[in-house]
Amino acid sequence: MAVTQIETKELRGVSLRTLYAIIVATATIVLTVFGSYSSLKGQIKEMQSQKDSDSRYNDLRMKILEQRLDANDIQLKELSKKYDEFVSQSKEQKQNEK
Repeated sequence: MAVTQIETKELRGVSLRTLYAIIVATATIVLTVFGSYSSLKGQIKEMQSQKDSDSRYNDLRMKILEQRLDANDIQLKELSKKYDEFVSQSKEQKQNEK
């Protein structure tokens, strides 16, 4: 690469060429950091969205299971009532037979 006249001038011991390299390197680092930050921010947002989705799914499953449990409770009470009636009828029949 050809060195131009302006690049040969120095600013208190720092050539313009060195200053240009420092500015370009700094800009590259800044762009890389911003790119990484943006990528991480997107990934965090995506993970949060997934977590919210999983949470809603688990809440729905919990409601369904609670409904099934309530239905089973009702059935258990009905069966218990029928069993008690059956036992009382059996006792009555045994007493009537005597």
